[in-house]
Amino acid sequence: MLDSFDDYGKAIDPYHGLEVGSHVSMHYAIHPDDPASAVFASDWQFTFARDDWQVTIETENKMTCDAENFHLLRRVTAREGAEGAEVLVKEWQETIPRGFL
Repeated sequence: MLDSFDDYGKAIDPYHGLEVGSHVSMHYAIHPDDPASAVFASDWQFTFARDDWQVTIETENKMTCDAENFHLLRRVTAREGAEGAEVLVKEWQETIPRGFL
């Protein structure tokens, strides 16, 4: 198992004043005796702000598998304002058969 986290901090563009920030966490796991136990997950958060306007975009991604398929889950959440009111949530799930097409 491996877990990582990177905080890229925040920076302000001097030309237009937009503040941009991001951080990511990732998780990788697999049991050495069971290739079908593989898991990958990542969570990203991006922030954008200027003056009294601000938004946050969060992405969640997860891939698991079994002997026959890969299972994918993706989710995007957009928030606006200091309170973080949700303005968009979108989720996709997909199963892809293993093997060559």
